[in-house]
Amino acid sequence: VAITFHCQDTVASEEESESGGIFGAVEDGEGGEEEEEESVAVRFTVTVTRAGKTMVLSCLSDNADATVEGVALVEGDADSVSKGIDESLYQGPEFTELAEDLQESFTIYLQEDLCIDGDVAAFIAMYADYREEMEYVGWMKGVQAMIQ
Repeated sequence: VAITFHCQDTVASEEESESGGIFGAVEDGEGGEEEEEESVAVRFTVTVTRAGKTMVLSCLSDNADATVEGVALVEGDADSVSKGIDESLYQGPEFTELAEDLQESFTIYLQEDLCIDGDVAAFIAMYADYREEMEYVGWMKGVQAMIQ
């Protein structure tokens, strides 16, 4: 079992899309409003390899909750999947077209059998945010070095 994600593979929430930002207004206790940064949903991939086949679960970490958004089954080990899934091969049905109970079963499998629960989902979101900050600082230093 392997988990992979990129710090910039985030999903805007509906509130964020409507308001144009990642800050939500909350009461500050004095009748005024104070801005508080909300957790950003992060996409991640879980690969499970058994008997020469690999199942690729496309997942989402949102508010310390891990859910499955898609499933693909491919021949080969996790190394062959790391190069990308061959789009010309059948990947299975659209996940949203599966029966609701089957969709829920994949999420239960993720959380209970693979132990990718709320704690892991929260870690993914927090680490992605931390990594994004570190990459940004490195980028700013590189830009500064170029223009000086």
